[in-house]
Amino acid sequence: VLFAMFVLASLSASLAFDPHCLWSESIEPSHALPGAPATNLPRAKSTPSPSGPRRWGFWLIPLVTLLIVGGIALRDWWHQPLTIEITFEQGHGLKIRDQLRYHGITAGEVSEIRLADSMDQVIVRVALTEDGEQLAREGSRFWIVRPQFELTGIGGLDTIVGAKYLGVQPGSPQQPRVTRFRGVEEPPLPDLDVPGGVEVIVESPDAQGLAPGTGVFFRRIRVGGIVSSALNLDQSRVVARVYIRPEYRNLMRQKTVFWNMSGVQFQGGLTELSLHIGPAETLLSGGIGVAVPPEAGELVRDGYRFPLASRVDPQW
Repeated sequence: VLFAMFVLASLSASLAFDPHCLWSESIEPSHALPGAPATNLPRAKSTPSPSGPRRWGFWLIPLVTLLIVGGIALRDWWHQPLTIEITFEQGHGLKIRDQLRYHGITAGEVSEIRLADSMDQVIVRVALTEDGEQLAREGSRFWIVRPQFELTGIGGLDTIVGAKYLGVQPGSPQQPRVTRFRGVEEPPLPDLDVPGGVEVIVESPDAQGLAPGTGVFFRRIRVGGIVSSALNLDQSRVVARVYIRPEYRNLMRQKTVFWNMSGVQFQGGLTELSLHIGPAETLLSGGIGVAVPPEAGELVRDGYRFPLASRVDPQW
């Protein structure tokens, strides 16, 4: 744009000054050679300044320049990357130019980090790549990937040496496009990566073994996990939201039973001694067992409630 303005100014100045007007001036006698007779020298014929098509030809250069610069600017504006805004409670050391990754592929780059006006949140702006624009859907979840060591697993080990980055769990492609999101502090559960499952409610007298991320097992195979746990309205029981993957949807029937499957269960008496060890994943964090009786009833929908037994019944 500056170059185009310079060309316009230069040509305007050159057109405003016509050098041909100098040629029409008469040659003074003092310009004659010494000793030459003083005679009247003929006046130089004035040359008309260029006009018409010749004068308009000077404007072709700036016009072409403007068209080229305008085309480049229009192309850059048209292909300007989509920018989204994510709000986090903590920044966790995120920096400008850190990446947004999806399945290990760069889908965007952090372009700005600032504090909110209330000074209690961090606002992160991310410029998405052309392929990453599909992530800007309602329901997408964003979090800051960092080293985490918990009972439910270890994650973010690649950020111990390398830079931190943003992770994303995209929403449904059918959802509308949005540009403002509220980030989550913890990465979503791996079970939620597979949409189309069923979410049921499990009720228990206490929250033992109902921590978010705890696995749900059928025949020692993980079929889902606990999304969240909280007290019910009258605070008399603990309710846990359990997500079951779509391939195990047929296990959720009216008479399906759940029990608290801790890492190790020991029962002993005078005539009997039994030791039960659950799957290796439940040794530290516990787990929820599922059993389906022969007459299990009809399939249930989202929100169906099941009681949680304290231990397994041998008949199950």
